[in-house]
Amino acid sequence: MPDQEENNWSVLRIGMTMLRIFLAWSYLWVLAGAAAVFPVLHREKSKWLFWITNSEYSLTYASLLPFDGFTQGYVVIVMIQMITRLYHCSRCHFFGAADNDHEHGNRNVEPFDKCLLVYFGPYMLLFAISWCASAFYIYEIVLQIHYNLPVSNRTVLYCELAVAIIFKALILANAIVRHLRGIIILKLFNLEPEANLHNEHNFGEHLNLFFQY
Repeated sequence: MPDQEENNWSVLRIGMTMLRIFLAWSYLWVLAGAAAVFPVLHREKSKWLFWITNSEYSLTYASLLPFDGFTQGYVVIVMIQMITRLYHCSRCHFFGAADNDHEHGNRNVEPFDKCLLVYFGPYMLLFAISWCASAFYIYEIVLQIHYNLPVSNRTVLYCELAVAIIFKALILANAIVRHLRGIIILKLFNLEPEANLHNEHNFGEHLNLFFQY
């Protein structure tokens, strides 16, 4: 029975670790995708009595990161780099507990500032470029509505743009908070002693610290 319970516990830890890695990957993917979303001003023409034309304007949404193999493959690669670096900097085993006092000792933590931009830089650059480009598109639409559209069409479009601006602001705030939290946690990991460190957490539980599921 003890062996069976230990096996069940090991399987549970493996399953929870893989689930938390999937949730972290999904969170990073959604965050990058949300940063790349931008509104598009759409114009529809309708005719009445064959000679009177009426134009209606609405906002639709598009993405700077199309769902093709090359683009999404690059996004997946930069996310894997980021999660791999988090594992390198965590004092833990991938699935099981880590203990420096036992024969299956704890992994040595990587230096905090070693190759940090190599692993985190591509994702952060992808997010920053996508967010800034989408914000620029919003600014262009505001100018287009102000100078080119009749007053009767502006109110609804301005309200829709306000929702888009709030959405982009929330995405930026979320990304900044997560990145600052991650940097602080990695810095704390780097300040921990090298020897006699007892760590009962696996990588999935450490990801829970970074992303707070």
